[in-house]
Amino acid sequence: ISEHGAPETPAELVNHRCLSYGHTTSMQRWHLTENGQPISVVIASCLSSNNGDVLRDARRPLLYAGYGARGACEQLVQLAERLGAPVATTIQGKGVFPESHPLFLWNGLGRMAPPFVREVERSRDVVLAVGCRFSEVGTGSWGFTPPRKLLHADINRDVFDRNFSAAVAVEGDARAVLAALAERLEPRSRDDALERAIAAGHAAVHVEEPRAGLDLFPLGDRVITVDQDGLRIWGLDRVVPEPETGLEIQTAVL
Repeated sequence: ISEHGAPETPAELVNHRCLSYGHTTSMQRWHLTENGQPISVVIASCLSSNNGDVLRDARRPLLYAGYGARGACEQLVQLAERLGAPVATTIQGKGVFPESHPLFLWNGLGRMAPPFVREVERSRDVVLAVGCRFSEVGTGSWGFTPPRKLLHADINRDVFDRNFSAAVAVEGDARAVLAALAERLEPRSRDDALERAIAAGHAAVHVEEPRAGLDLFPLGDRVITVDQDGLRIWGLDRVVPEPETGLEIQTAVL
């Protein structure tokens, strides 16, 4: 686990079995340090307060995953299923959660997303964001209003409070954080009404704009390049990778 630094170039490695926490002021901000405590203890301390456990007590949680969670696909699916939580991804994070899964919501939030996604996100009481920066495009020029209980986990401490203030920020590796969260949560019953609403929303969008059929072909590990941002957005809804394929959609200015 890298204690800090960008995911691509971890600055300081420590064993995830020997993690404790440090606590700074202003918001609840926690960073993982080597101090003999298992990460499950760290997570319990992060999310517990006088009002109970933030994530365990959430009635309608939402997960928002970015490119920084690309190595934690299995753990992301496990946590989403335990919570019964819909999962949205950033644009760069497309593919970190299987888009064939009934809990997959959309690539992007706020004004970036169609009406059925915005309706789901407005009903959420807790958002857990992992491996993301809440960048401009993925939130529709920050046209997303998170709930008061926003939890933000990232390996890079510099992303916290950059665009949205978090109630709790956890600095650590996405795989370790998500695994520890799933470990301490009891599985919930499936929310059939939520899954039906998501399926109906996707179906309605795809009727309005039929798929181009690119998702019929296996992608493997490759890069798709388009010539402008408009086509970049167009491509997002027409390529549905499974997790960890290494899909990346880039814009080339011609």
